[in-house]
Amino acid sequence: MRLLSFIFIFLFLCKQASAQRNRFPELRDTAKKSEFFWFPLIIYAPETRLAFGLGEAFTFKTSRKDSLTRPSKITGTQLYTLNKQLLANLLSDIYTNGNKYHIVSYVSFQRFPNRFYGIGNNTDKTYEKYDAMFVDFKNTFERRFTKNFFAGITQNYRYCDIISYLSYGEFARKSIPGENGGHISGFGLNASFDNRDNVFYPSKGNYFKFTWMLYDKAFGSNYSFRNYTLDLRKFISVYKENILALQLYAEHGNGTIPFHMLSLMGGPQLMRGFFQGRFRDKNVVAFQAEARIPVWKRFSLAVFGSVGEVSPSINQFALNKIKLTGGAGIRMRLLKTQKVNIRLDAGFGKDSYGIYLDFSEAF
Repeated sequence: MRLLSFIFIFLFLCKQASAQRNRFPELRDTAKKSEFFWFPLIIYAPETRLAFGLGEAFTFKTSRKDSLTRPSKITGTQLYTLNKQLLANLLSDIYTNGNKYHIVSYVSFQRFPNRFYGIGNNTDKTYEKYDAMFVDFKNTFERRFTKNFFAGITQNYRYCDIISYLSYGEFARKSIPGENGGHISGFGLNASFDNRDNVFYPSKGNYFKFTWMLYDKAFGSNYSFRNYTLDLRKFISVYKENILALQLYAEHGNGTIPFHMLSLMGGPQLMRGFFQGRFRDKNVVAFQAEARIPVWKRFSLAVFGSVGEVSPSINQFALNKIKLTGGAGIRMRLLKTQKVNIRLDAGFGKDSYGIYLDFSEAF
């Protein structure tokens, strides 16, 4: 039923894209025009029953005179379900004139039932349900120091309210950090190298980013811990518009980390095919590759595969514990002057699968 619902949404959007031709004039691909696109969402999932709402995407350039200024975008999603649950988020990714500053802001509110499979790389497929509310505020400010090198500061705040969980499950039987909710607040430093030819849908170039975060009671956090993230991506133009995208992602944490802030595998970005949080621990290493193949006009296909695992410490990673996922998907270009796609992916892992609908690439 879930798969059919997502297919319905994608086909509906295809029809919407055709109808949009009269709304927007035909523009040359100069990447200097601003564009706005919105679409209705109708989703069914066992956890939420029927959900409906809106999605929006707005792209623009802060300087139309400077051809080297990268495009900026603002995207949003609002969903309401028949279980009286709400999901709303707003993401802004802004490059100022001449790419001197790069500012990313993310605001999210969600009240959804979720699944907890336990902590570690060897958890089985049984899980317990819990209900929680999350409010997130994330901001990154970077300054460009050389042509492709940026560095700056990052702020992250999360409020978590664990509304309910099973009276006989792991939360009740064990002392799990974060089971009572609370405030998570931290600041950090980040540095990135980015020479991709397109920030939305790159066909060549590299993106390397390192982030160090400190969460501490001095910042109003109920938990004190550190987190290090390394994100390495490479994009290769194989033949004409066929692209090979590669990513190596690693995350390390130490201290008392709430379960909902642990490194996760699964979901729409990393190790598609596993439920998001199917495996979680203080450390994660994952590698994924994706072939992106143009098919017809605005449509393209993607085939992807991933390997990875989580671990309580760096020296406990083992080759015989690696998890595998793979799958394929469809892309449809939403805007005429910017390569912003909506994607529908089907991912598969051991005893697991996932269907993902998003209007940004996985990486």
